[in-house]
Amino acid sequence: MKISHLSPFQMAIRRLKKNRLAMAGLFILACLYFASIFAGSISPYHYDNEARARSYNPLTKLHFFDAQGEFHLRPFIYDYAYKFDEFHRRIYTVDKSKMYPVKFFTNRRLFGVDEPARIYLLGADSRGRDLFSRILYGSRVSLSIG
Repeated sequence: MKISHLSPFQMAIRRLKKNRLAMAGLFILACLYFASIFAGSISPYHYDNEARARSYNPLTKLHFFDAQGEFHLRPFIYDYAYKFDEFHRRIYTVDKSKMYPVKFFTNRRLFGVDEPARIYLLGADSRGRDLFSRILYGSRVSLSIG
């Protein structure tokens, strides 16, 4: 096919395919749109699901090795325990007494853990809401605007 017979759209697509950085950006943008469309299934909690007792909970780390050094194929988390210091701030410490396995495809969600533990991939805000879930739901508005 000669270049003279290509429409302007076809010429733009041809130039886009040659640019590796543009293709990488297009792939990232497609992943972000996919995540925002399916935010209700990807996020572990609804965006306004609160756990006030866990305000400013730090991010939850996924583990494959337990406290004894044994490997587990299924990832798990440890819950956090907190206490107040002399300035009435919450001090969170990892409670390694019980492991909570991360379960996949649970309750119309991609992943989650059993109660009373909660998984916070990016931490929690002042009202104990999961920041990862809130960012996914917020991306719907941001990506729909432009």
